[in-house]
Amino acid sequence: MFKAYIRSQENHIFVSYSDDSGKTWSRPEPTSLPNPNSGIDMVRLRSGNLVLVYNPTEPRPRPEKLHPAWPRSMPTGFEVWGPRTPLVAALSEDGGRTWPRRLVLEDGAGEYSYPAVIQARDGTIHVAYTYRREAIKHVAFSEDDFLG
Repeated sequence: MFKAYIRSQENHIFVSYSDDSGKTWSRPEPTSLPNPNSGIDMVRLRSGNLVLVYNPTEPRPRPEKLHPAWPRSMPTGFEVWGPRTPLVAALSEDGGRTWPRRLVLEDGAGEYSYPAVIQARDGTIHVAYTYRREAIKHVAFSEDDFLG
């Protein structure tokens, strides 16, 4: 079975399933993971565990004063915004049913978004993401860091 985790405007990350190698997908359904319609990324580690990087916050009404880098308007139907801090990496040891282990990558003022996560040959987990809409930041850690 394949799973796709999807950002949404519905306050949570959604998941969809495929039993035919991705030819067709189930209707997306909400997970327990809060998300303010911000970018997410996930990787299956060589151990079989999953790492998901996302902003675990609730959407809020769009603020009157936006960060200068935010567009003044979005395409029709895209009105849900929310805090892009903190940015966390979560570990699931049960195929995505639960995400009890977390590492906070960023927790300060600002916006931390659009993560990309991979695992290198040596087992190191690498995450790159937008840092305050001013730069790209890279962090690296190991699966053992979730256990410490």
